[in-house]
Amino acid sequence: MSADLRNGSSAPSSWDHSVDLLIVGSGAGAIATCIFAHDRGGKVLLIEKTHLYGGSSAMSGGSLWIPNNYLMAAAGVPDTPEEALTYLKHITRGAVPEEKLVRYVAKAPEMLRYLTDRGHLRMQSMLTYTDYYPEAPGGKPGGRSVEPEHFDARLLGDDFERMREPAVQELVMGRMSMTATEAHHLLARHPGWIGLTSKIMSRYWLDVGGRMKGKRDRCLSLGNALVGMLRRTMLDRQIPLWLETAARELVVENGRVVGIVAEQRGRKIRIRTEKGVVLAAGGFESNDAMRKQYLPNPTEASWTTANPGNTGDAIQMGLTLGAKIGLMDDAWWGPTTVVPGEDRARMLVIEKGLPGSIFVNKRGQRFLNE
Repeated sequence: MSADLRNGSSAPSSWDHSVDLLIVGSGAGAIATCIFAHDRGGKVLLIEKTHLYGGSSAMSGGSLWIPNNYLMAAAGVPDTPEEALTYLKHITRGAVPEEKLVRYVAKAPEMLRYLTDRGHLRMQSMLTYTDYYPEAPGGKPGGRSVEPEHFDARLLGDDFERMREPAVQELVMGRMSMTATEAHHLLARHPGWIGLTSKIMSRYWLDVGGRMKGKRDRCLSLGNALVGMLRRTMLDRQIPLWLETAARELVVENGRVVGIVAEQRGRKIRIRTEKGVVLAAGGFESNDAMRKQYLPNPTEASWTTANPGNTGDAIQMGLTLGAKIGLMDDAWWGPTTVVPGEDRARMLVIEKGLPGSIFVNKRGQRFLNE
């Protein structure tokens, strides 16, 4: 999203806080951005409108698509920037400017290495997780996707209680976590799957301190592990994170964004930024009006499994400044179901991949292409 800054408010006469870079949102991309900015000497602030940090990243599978990454090389899986670019150009069909694809292919592997070497990020190669279109030119049968190793939530201290919980469909019996690789071994009943099941269950129940606190698993995996690793890295650098602080308005001076007006627990505050504002607050999947405007209809916010805080606020702030938008009619799609009594839908991730699986609704009608 880019803006020409045609509109926007004038600067307020006074500021409550001043930083070099302000980042709106607290998902993986937002936290990684604040780490890089801090390490380059910036005074950084992260704000999150809800009472929990992590966003949809914390609820996700936590995997990253990083072509030509160092884990692939260590596992003996060949890849080159040229192959990755060929693949991306083929599957995006001109919808994404080539310079962005080139930049991603060049910088994504550097990002992975940097956060591993200088932070707590610990990823593993998903050797059996194929590219979405492995048969396309430049496609690979596995290795480009990486997922977090397990992460000990006790390293976060009390901050763990403020992380958004994983989606319920990611947990065994609604309690125990496991990596995508572990889930694959269990579902396929690979040799050793019984021992792996015992290990997961004993690890959970033998965590006496955790069970005394509640049912939440402190051996984190998937998106919770990813966010936990990044948050620990952020804590090491003492970068501030303000919860319950919602960005409401971009402030413009002489055609340049110089800060924001935010609402913090019912009180308006003004934050000055010397270098800029990064809008990393996710999408609009929980905003019914925006869904109906941009996505294929019919559509309902109640169908999403993502972060309930994603209501398109940052997108709308950008639009007030004349920002350009694109790909608003697309998403990371998946079949979901709403279980009576639960406040969030469940995505049928595993079910859609089972051999011979056919989805029908309560009338016995197929409603998607499995």
